[in-house]
Amino acid sequence: MTPPIYIRLSFLIEDVEEDMGPTALLPGTHGTHVNSPPWFTAPDGQPRQVPEMVLASGKAGDCLINDTSIYHTNTPNLSDRVRKVIWALYAGSRTPIWV
Repeated sequence: MTPPIYIRLSFLIEDVEEDMGPTALLPGTHGTHVNSPPWFTAPDGQPRQVPEMVLASGKAGDCLINDTSIYHTNTPNLSDRVRKVIWALYAGSRTPIWV
């Protein structure tokens, strides 16, 4: 199934470090327009460690922009801090709002 294409803006309210559960992205997969493959997520629901994987971490005030058709998944928050992020989604006028 081809997922709808959204552009996601992630505004970091506080610093988000790699142990705080940032989104894991797999560069180069944005042109596939298919859902992330099963091998990208382990049976426990957490992402597998893939050498090319990038974690969307950054400093307070950063805005991270990505095409949501890129393979992406959650990572566990292993810190004692809450990850504070504001997401804004943009889509074409004919793209379904939610599936």
